[in-house]
Amino acid sequence: MKIRNQQGFTIIEVLIAIIMLTIGVLALASSSGAVTRMMYFAQRRTDASALAQSVLDSLRYRANNTTPKCTALTNGGPTATGIAKPGFTATATIGSPSTDTRSVLVVVNYRVGTKAKSDTVSSTILCL
Repeated sequence: MKIRNQQGFTIIEVLIAIIMLTIGVLALASSSGAVTRMMYFAQRRTDASALAQSVLDSLRYRANNTTPKCTALTNGGPTATGIAKPGFTATATIGSPSTDTRSVLVVVNYRVGTKAKSDTVSSTILCL
């Protein structure tokens, strides 16, 4: 009877390979949670930016549709509205009038999880 030289993996090699594969899969699973949280935060921030831009567009529209231009833009005047989004509030502050421009500061408040966040957008509206 001939003895054949059998080649293959030993049980120890298979166990080490399984352990290394398990560690890799667990690392991927734990990083997916962090990626999901970052994507949620980025989506909230994008929504806040869209709301601020919507408020600025509303103010620009109001400024250009009055005669003389920008007379509707006074601090404490009518509230500018933006995209209706639950959980977001926007406040527009109009700076003191100058000859041809009005400075506008829009602050958007929102929550990410349990934390309150706010983003600020400032712009200048031309009154020509």
